[in-house]
Amino acid sequence: MAVLLVGLRVHVGFLPPVESLADDGFQSQMLYVLALLQEGNVVEGAAEGSLIWVHLGRLFAVAPFIGLDAVVGPLGSMVLLELALLPLVLASGAPGRRVLTLAPLALPLALSGRSVLVAVGVGYVILYLVRSDSRSWLLWLGIAFANLSSASMIAVATLLIFVRQPAVSRRQGARLLALVLVGLSLAASIIDKLGGFQSGAEGYGAHSIESNNLLLAVLSRGTLLVSLVEGQYARSVAYLLVAGYLLYKLMVLLRNPRAVLARRIILCCIPGVFLEGLGVVALLFPLLWLITGTLTQWSPVKRRTPTLT
Repeated sequence: MAVLLVGLRVHVGFLPPVESLADDGFQSQMLYVLALLQEGNVVEGAAEGSLIWVHLGRLFAVAPFIGLDAVVGPLGSMVLLELALLPLVLASGAPGRRVLTLAPLALPLALSGRSVLVAVGVGYVILYLVRSDSRSWLLWLGIAFANLSSASMIAVATLLIFVRQPAVSRRQGARLLALVLVGLSLAASIIDKLGGFQSGAEGYGAHSIESNNLLLAVLSRGTLLVSLVEGQYARSVAYLLVAGYLLYKLMVLLRNPRAVLARRIILCCIPGVFLEGLGVVALLFPLLWLITGTLTQWSPVKRRTPTLT
């Protein structure tokens, strides 16, 4: 209740106000796809680039939040975001660390609605992969939310490939279908970036360096490097601290036989610190679960097979 009361003053809606759509590529994408839908020109628009289908999926994922903003006001999307966070908060239970486990409920006050949903999406996918009692809707809704950022979809793809629990091995069919959908979304984004880079389109070139190498261009636009170049030192320090903490914990977890699952999850998500966009947001719930010890609790213990003597 306290979070909601504070949220009424802080939360301004799912889409943050901007002076110009040029300042928010996501809002311009949503408005463009919405215009195509209203004009009945989605197929024609898709002929110009497969990325339209990715934007269409993003619009459907955020439509309930934007719709509630329009009908009820900011409180509508605020409540819906809190409900989306609730399964992850309940899964984060750690004795003696109640404040930490409840902290995600404050995310809508600090981050944009899109950022919150990206974090929720990656968290949902992890829950589905590691807990045998998780429902299928966690996987599909998780992919829909994670699709709001191409960088977070890289984390989802690696999670689907490398994170496996014996208790949920029966879900291989759903995992394979999910991996195909994620692969198609990433392929569309990669094709778009390749085309933009080769044509020299605005917003696709390397940041602060001169290079014709696509890989260098992508890395130069990474959130960490851009924040350093643009003098956003507080943000840079925060990213470096997160990366340093994760690397330290990985070294510690190497000596823990119960931490195989935790190591794999962190390794799948940590590249987001160095990529462009909201990839770093994909680390929010893995980082929380690492601090509270929840990741280790989910890891199975390898039992030694008894031998006859």
